[in-house]
Amino acid sequence: MQTIDWDAVSALADAVMALTAIFAALYVLKQYRQSVRLQEIQQILDMYRDADSILNRVTTEFQQNNQVDFTESQLRSVINLIDVHERLISQRLLSTRVSNFYYDFLDIGRGSDKTNSFHSGVNRFLQENQDEYRHLINSLKSRESTKSLTEW
Repeated sequence: MQTIDWDAVSALADAVMALTAIFAALYVLKQYRQSVRLQEIQQILDMYRDADSILNRVTTEFQQNNQVDFTESQLRSVINLIDVHERLISQRLLSTRVSNFYYDFLDIGRGSDKTNSFHSGVNRFLQENQDEYRHLINSLKSRESTKSLTEW
């Protein structure tokens, strides 16, 4: 009669448990990556909704009041939103994917008309408030696509 080698059984059970732990860790890692991706998508959507809301409000006010130039309040609301996003990026609180989306969304330099009232209003506003927005101004100067907003 054959005897059971309990050491071999124990080693086999240990191997099965180790493989189970490896598969569980891989599954958790996959779920974590998916969670991070969903969080990035949510951040992008929130960023877009905030910007769209402010820009729509400012544009509607501009058109309804037959304004020739944007008011300081309108410009401040747009600049403050940009400033908040720049600070989040500089503190590395947003992922690279979200930051890239933001930079593409903010890409003012491509085909922008530097004589339009929004561009000139933002330029004037930043020039008049250089101390308050010095970090934002430095950030805008560092990118070719937004440098034109800081040329005075």
